[in-house]
Amino acid sequence: MFERKVAECLFLKEDGKDIGYALYFFNFSTFEGKGGLYLEDLCILPEYRHRGYDKETFHKLAKIAKDNGCGCMEWV
Repeated sequence: MFERKVAECLFLKEDGKDIGYALYFFNFSTFEGKGGLYLEDLCILPEYRHRGYDKETFHKLAKIAKDNGCGCMEWV
């Protein structure tokens, strides 16, 4: 039997403190005909919002998607 990743998580930190996370997984887009990255959850503690962590996280996820040959990235 083999192990398969179901989901991955980025932990957002400021000065070593956990301030949020982004939970994502890889899927397959029949429209694109290739794999995709789906962002399931993005959570940032209220006192750390509006500091650019959301944009920084999306840029990181886009890089992960590109590095893995994904044809799309989604968050609904």
